[in-house]
Amino acid sequence: MNPAGYPRRLPADELCAATNRMDAKSIRDAELHRLARQYGAIVWWGHYTRAWWVMLPGPHRLLDAPTLAALEGQIIRTLGLMR
Repeated sequence: MNPAGYPRRLPADELCAATNRMDAKSIRDAELHRLARQYGAIVWWGHYTRAWWVMLPGPHRLLDAPTLAALEGQIIRTLGLMR
């Protein structure tokens, strides 16, 4: 950090090396845990259906979507959090 509290600028090669260490599985797992915590849901990938699934608390709350972003949109609409 520099004296102003901002992170120092990284050279392009260092930045590339840092982003190459990111693991897509870790990011996906973090998103799954966030959805589970935020909405009290169980989220999983359906290997046979090739879709993301969520079981929300309450009756008749099984949803699916092709992406995690779309699944979260369905969760929000189903729970009435956004109109």
